[in-house]
Amino acid sequence: MSNRKINKLNASEITPGRFIRFDGAEVKVLAVARHTEADYRLVVWSLATHPEEWQASPEGVFKESVISGGRSVQRFRRIDEEVKESSPTQ
Repeated sequence: MSNRKINKLNASEITPGRFIRFDGAEVKVLAVARHTEADYRLVVWSLATHPEEWQASPEGVFKESVISGGRSVQRFRRIDEEVKESSPTQ
């Protein structure tokens, strides 16, 4: 059995849901995985237009800012919380 510490996700970590990429593409985060050899987190996601094609990005890359249109913006921004806030409760 491994003695390796497995970090638990906290509230500020990425969780499954809908996001918008800085270039306007909608993506769905499917899971957050741990690389078995390097022990870093990978965000597993797909484009809304191609849900069958899964992508994986290091969590740090997913969370970073990029320069777009001459200004710094988040590479990915969660949008499903905005939808939940505006939907009526059932």
